[in-house]
Amino acid sequence: MLDLSAPLAPELLELDTRLLTCSMTSISSDFTRMATRKKAKLDERAASQRRSTIRSKSRQRKGVTHFRFLDLSAELRNNVYDKIIEETCLVLPRNNSNRPLGLSSAFARVSKSVRSEFLPLALHTTPIIRTEVRNWDFGHVVNFMNRIGDDEMERLVREQRVIVNFSFSGDTANPSGLVRWLRRFEDDDKRGDGVTFDYICTNPKFSRQNWIMAGFRACTSGGPRGSEQFEKIEGVFGAWN
Repeated sequence: MLDLSAPLAPELLELDTRLLTCSMTSISSDFTRMATRKKAKLDERAASQRRSTIRSKSRQRKGVTHFRFLDLSAELRNNVYDKIIEETCLVLPRNNSNRPLGLSSAFARVSKSVRSEFLPLALHTTPIIRTEVRNWDFGHVVNFMNRIGDDEMERLVREQRVIVNFSFSGDTANPSGLVRWLRRFEDDDKRGDGVTFDYICTNPKFSRQNWIMAGFRACTSGGPRGSEQFEKIEGVFGAWN
């Protein structure tokens, strides 16, 4: 029978002491971590409250107001619009020929109020329209000229110009699109007579291969007005080759 009143052996007493020490150390560490986390949360909450108080006082401080663009006079706003229009252009989308002209500037997306003022002004006064023509397909350009009204066409002829940026998805684009485009300038029944077209090619990939074929086909297409367009286009691809 075990005698509980008997003193523990020195070895057991030492083991019991070590176990007790480890347990107390573990409990102390747990309490320390819990206290640290709680203090961090309290510090963050206090810092958040201080920031909120500072913002609130800043808003209430007399003489400090936020700048509102629409509070400017109409004359000053129009001056800003004119400066922005000098650095922007209209964009004729290639993938959907029935979409209206877009703007390269994001200013029209600032707010509905700004858009209602800026967009009509930009559409009527921006001098440059940019578009991409891929694989000699001018279909969306022709569609645009056919669907705009007479006033828009008159403005296009007198005040604007169209910059066409050529691109190619391969080296065997069908040149018939370029041929039809040049012949269009010789047909007085086609809309667009007098519109200024300029041509660029910012991506030279496949340009040399496609121009060799298309240039040979197109060089004899159209009359004097078609030849004028051909020379402009030839100047673009001649720079790459």
